Amino acid sequence: MLMDSVVQHLNLKLQMLLPHDNKTIQTNLNTPVEINLTAKPPPTVSDVPMTVNGSPNYSNNLVDPFGIREIYPTAAGGEQWFMNMSDITHDPRSLFSTGNPELTRNPDGSWKVSSTEIRFNVFTSSGYRHDLITTLNQQQMAEKGYMQSPNDWKNVEITGYLKLNKQGGDVRGHSGSLVGGHFTLITRGGKHTGFGAPDGCEGVTYHADWAYDGGTRFAKEQWHVSYVFTQYRPSTDSIIGKWVGFKMIIYNIQQNGTTAVKMKIWVDPDDNGNWVKVNDFVDSGGWGKDVEECGGSPDQIITWGGPITTYRWDNSPDVDIADFSVREIQAPQ
Repeated sequence: MLMDSVVQHLNLKLQMLLPHDNKTIQTNLNTPVEINLTAKPPPTVSDVPMTVNGSPNYSNNLVDPFGIREIYPTAAGGEQWFMNMSDITHDPRSLFSTGNPELTRNPDGSWKVSSTEIRFNVFTSSGYRHDLITTLNQQQMAEKGYMQSPNDWKNVEITGYLKLNKQGGDVRGHSGSLVGGHFTLITRGGKHTGFGAPDGCEGVTYHADWAYDGGTRFAKEQWHVSYVFTQYRPSTDSIIGKWVGFKMIIYNIQQNGTTAVKMKIWVDPDDNGNWVKVNDFVDSGGWGKDVEECGGSPDQIITWGGPITTYRWDNSPDVDIADFSVREIQAPQ
């Protein structure tokens, strides 16, 4: 959330003091009189420094429009999206696609989301256009660099603040087992429908999970629905019942002459602006299990962009949210 300690709003009043009282001046006929009127110049206003909590060991000193630390700067001309905190129900670039949640504005300006199954999707400025997806063959998408449009979400920093107030519900996966127990950030794919080729191939994505007990991990959804996971890494204390900040950062890198994908999880576990990197992982091959379901290799690396970035949680019917954003970043070299 936007913290009072992050941005100090200043009200500056500038007054120009001009002579305003009437003067009567008498002169002799044909005698010129020079009258000089002077005014006090307005004060000079200097740039006001912005104070931001957190470690000084960041790659830049930038904050987003909510006052939240940006770990990496936005790419020049890159796609950006910021949640409309005034009314999250009327935004052409975002959509609750699952759960039909009840949305309530909290007194502090955040929003309460009441549903046991949430998929909050964020689109680029091109929107989501299934008709523009000409292929779901993974090797062909890797060659052209995107699924739907050239400006698909690819090298991105995904940010949001969330508060889990209540666990519960009963959402089960295809196997029948209970799912949930974590917040998830998802990117580089499209709509999640179907099972396997052809429709399920659009659901290829990378995930970052933050479990409610504090563990973090990454996942690769090779198609809908088929996952591989990293092991959970203990990262924080329990995040139940308190505001926390959550970031997934993902970008392509070159490694040994081939393209790999670097992923990082940053968290603000105490809602005080102190962001900490708690997990990272590089998908450079060898991470995968399914044979060529969607035209890729068994361990296909998802090097392309996708039209949808998603905030997800399950079995958590009472969650408060604020200050979501997605930005295409200037990836480190």
